Amino acid sequence: MKNYYIFLFFSLLLHFRSNAVPYTVKKDIVSYSIPIDQYVYFIEDKKGTITIDSLLQNTTKYYFKQSKKKCLNFGFSNSTIWLKITIDNLTTLNKDFLFSINYALLNEVTFYEIINGKILRQIKTGENLPFNTREIKDKSFVFNLNNYPLQMKTYFVRINSNGDPLQIPMEINSPIYDKEVQNIQLISIAIFYGYLIFSILLNFLLFFNFKKRQYFYFGGFVGLYALFTLINDGFAFQYFWPNSPWLSNHSIIIVTAVIDFFMLAFAREFLNYSGKIKKLSNVFFSIFVLFFFASFIGYPFHKFMVRFANIITFITLIFVFSSSIYYFRQKYSSYKLVFLLSYFFVMIGTTIYITRNLNILPENYLTLNGLKLGFIFQIVVLTFALIIKFKLDLTDINEKLEIEVKEQTAEIRAQNDKLKEHNDKIELQSKEITDSIIYAKRIQSAILPESQKFTSYFKEHFIFFKPKQIVSGDFYWFAKKNGKIYIAVADCTGHGVPGGFLSMLGISFLNEIINKDIVLPPNMILNELQRLILSTLSKKMEDGMTTRDGMDISLCAIDFVNNKFEYSGANNPLFFVRNNEVLELKVDKMPIGHYVKTDKHFTHQEFDLQEGDRFYLLSDGYTDQFSMTTRKRFTKPKFRQLLLDIHKKPFKKQLIEIESRFEEWKGNTEQIDDILVMGLLV
Repeated sequence: MKNYYIFLFFSLLLHFRSNAVPYTVKKDIVSYSIPIDQYVYFIEDKKGTITIDSLLQNTTKYYFKQSKKKCLNFGFSNSTIWLKITIDNLTTLNKDFLFSINYALLNEVTFYEIINGKILRQIKTGENLPFNTREIKDKSFVFNLNNYPLQMKTYFVRINSNGDPLQIPMEINSPIYDKEVQNIQLISIAIFYGYLIFSILLNFLLFFNFKKRQYFYFGGFVGLYALFTLINDGFAFQYFWPNSPWLSNHSIIIVTAVIDFFMLAFAREFLNYSGKIKKLSNVFFSIFVLFFFASFIGYPFHKFMVRFANIITFITLIFVFSSSIYYFRQKYSSYKLVFLLSYFFVMIGTTIYITRNLNILPENYLTLNGLKLGFIFQIVVLTFALIIKFKLDLTDINEKLEIEVKEQTAEIRAQNDKLKEHNDKIELQSKEITDSIIYAKRIQSAILPESQKFTSYFKEHFIFFKPKQIVSGDFYWFAKKNGKIYIAVADCTGHGVPGGFLSMLGISFLNEIINKDIVLPPNMILNELQRLILSTLSKKMEDGMTTRDGMDISLCAIDFVNNKFEYSGANNPLFFVRNNEVLELKVDKMPIGHYVKTDKHFTHQEFDLQEGDRFYLLSDGYTDQFSMTTRKRFTKPKFRQLLLDIHKKPFKKQLIEIESRFEEWKGNTEQIDDILVMGLLV
């Protein structure tokens, strides 16, 4: 006993110098908890230089501070935190405790059991290691503190989060007390996730029955939030991907990006976004997509993604909240008021969650559960909003249907006899006309050159061909003769059937000219085409009027052997891109047809080719198209800028850009002319 007291004296002296008071076990109580704020000590290692060996060899060098609270919070931190716990068992019985860190998103957690200055047990775990590295298979980090009779042990825990939020909520309980706490928590967890599952099933059931996307987005939002909490609480790592530390580290950011997407998509559908707010929401969607792919990036950029996740989520909430205020002020509605209230709750919860991550708010029940409480209130209130809106929509639909049925019934009865009489005739005539035009389109399509011809001679190419009607007055042409490739893009007078006849006439004449024995440059071909068109269309029509039809055309000849490019244009542009500069080759301001003087000829242009040259031939349908918003034409300068923006991209993507830009510009307005744009990469 004398030796024991000597040992005890020096042990107490050592702990006093290191500023760590041991917890003394004196009673044989089975169910109790050790006060964390009194018996857990910590030291913050900002440089990451402290090791377990340095702690054991230099016990007086490091000053451990008393925790003074159950949860340590260092915000977004790269520091390494060392915890120290000393337990002195003065009883004659084994006294076991469970030390728990109830925050699942810690990257590195290493536990050391020390006795007499030696490491008795070491457990290395954390989110960066597979789940089976944990001593006790629990969603939190739980370690056994085994204390034998009349024995003093010291425990160190090394914690690092690599720049992520560094929070350490702790408990030291006897096994029986810990089980009692777990049973209470299990009830609240079951209620929480049970309600989420019910909400998910309800909304997807409504979606499949009524085919309204708002139910799908809301159900997806709730489901993703449930997954987010499972990740945040540690259940996902424990049950879904225990062998994938990478997914455990990245999943919360990936899911956050998708949650933000579904949250905004639901608000957009629910409130019927339009105008500038709808366009701004598209910007947010683009950010979410970029954020989603960026979330797969590893360290060291990963820690910035965690912070960005907090920021973008909060900004999205502010945008949704602001837009709901805007639509509520435009027109009062009870469901809009409830929607606004729901996002007020989730904004409060998210603010609490983010400020806790930043170590601004203290740790308590509200700050630890603020996000869950905010989302639960949001989901409950939004469910009511959906029910209110559903009732309003159903009432409006029923009233409109009743009115429409009455009006249509009366109108149908009045017109039924007349419609029945003419219906068969109209249907027959329409079918005959449509069949004839469709057959004409087949003939025209068969005459146009196949894409394979361009693929054989050019590195890349695209053809954007969009007739206004079934048949087109625009056409493109391809020929090869004596080592040269001839390509033309033409725009005939009119569109539809008249334009289609002229296009077939133009293709026929070009084939006739190129098949002659002599090899003509592009300008001579246009001169000959001019002569043939004039001679053919100069005949009197049945009403005694002469036709003034013709065509605008761009014609080029490419000599790959001598690297020469020849060009001639009849009132039709050709854009040429070299060294990041877009040039428009000059054309003769006269079309093929009766508009020109018979003694005037087309000019010839020629220059050397360089590898990477890009040529764009087009009709005027694209540049003349009116905008849905401004009611103005697209114009050549805008097309030139479009080419400057996209010319470095692969031609397949250029085609997508040109098509999407046209559709965006046109919107719901009518297409005024046939569209033809051709791109070639030498």
